[in-house]
Amino acid sequence: MRRYKLSLFVLILLLAAAGRIINIGSESLWVDEGFSYWAIRHHDMFSLVINDVHPPLYFFGLRGWAELSGISELALRYFSVIPSLLSVAVIYHLARELELLRGRNTETIVPLLAALMMALADMENYIAQETRMYTWHVLWAIVSMWAFLRWIRLANYRPGKTFIAWIVSSLLLLYTHYIGAAAIAVQGLYALVFLRGKIQKTALITLSFIGIVFVPWLLVI
Repeated sequence: MRRYKLSLFVLILLLAAAGRIINIGSESLWVDEGFSYWAIRHHDMFSLVINDVHPPLYFFGLRGWAELSGISELALRYFSVIPSLLSVAVIYHLARELELLRGRNTETIVPLLAALMMALADMENYIAQETRMYTWHVLWAIVSMWAFLRWIRLANYRPGKTFIAWIVSSLLLLYTHYIGAAAIAVQGLYALVFLRGKIQKTALITLSFIGIVFVPWLLVI
């Protein structure tokens, strides 16, 4: 049964790759993509980025990627394909974590369906072919939610690595796109409504810490 599910999962990943790669270079860069291109080519990228409406992490990552892959349309857009494919894989684990959190030890078909829906999602396929930060934002949001829920489930056992993953992915999320704050807010609301005692206190303190670490960027802009 495990081998059967693994085969289906691989097929889903291949389907996701096909949807994101086919015709990826058929369109020229549009205005927002043009800004990404201009930013990584600018001699003082930081001064340019602080006047943009988005946090800086994506642009620094794209510049590093361009150093390795070149600056063609195809090469730059592949930097968006990678996180989109990873999102298909991670959302499988997020769905499985929800099952475990609800006490369902036997894995169902739901995680595979979640991965399939992510693979086929029209908008995800669309943004995966753009030189913008949106697929990275989706990836970090999924990782943050997965780590948050896993930390809750394992808080009384071995939460260390998951706790760190939650903090790091949440900060990466905020420094990739401002709308990532919505995911952090949802986690805070969940902690207030459903968690109790030490776990609730730790969750709220951690979320406050994540917000404080993001404040310096807000002050800069």
